[in-house]
Amino acid sequence: MEVEFSTVNLHYLLQARELARWKPHIAACVLGLPPDLVALFAELTPEQLVPLGRIKTPLVVARGEPWWWNQLLTAVRDGQSNELEAVLEHAQLVLAR
Repeated sequence: MEVEFSTVNLHYLLQARELARWKPHIAACVLGLPPDLVALFAELTPEQLVPLGRIKTPLVVARGEPWWWNQLLTAVRDGQSNELEAVLEHAQLVLAR
């Protein structure tokens, strides 16, 4: 099976570009890029990003520690809505750093 994330990557890049344009300090954290590269990224047009859609391997890397993923996936699998809400709330606080 071939890895094919080109569509997801392009959508991610387009959203990340918007973030870089409107909230560069947050984009720097999310993308893990220094401010000068965030500024360069923000200057690109959507049309200029389209060729990057040929990248088939994932550009997005899962964040979070294994214990967090265990809590999340177990809550989803077991239908634990209260636990799921707690884990998702935690994600907003921790993963956005």
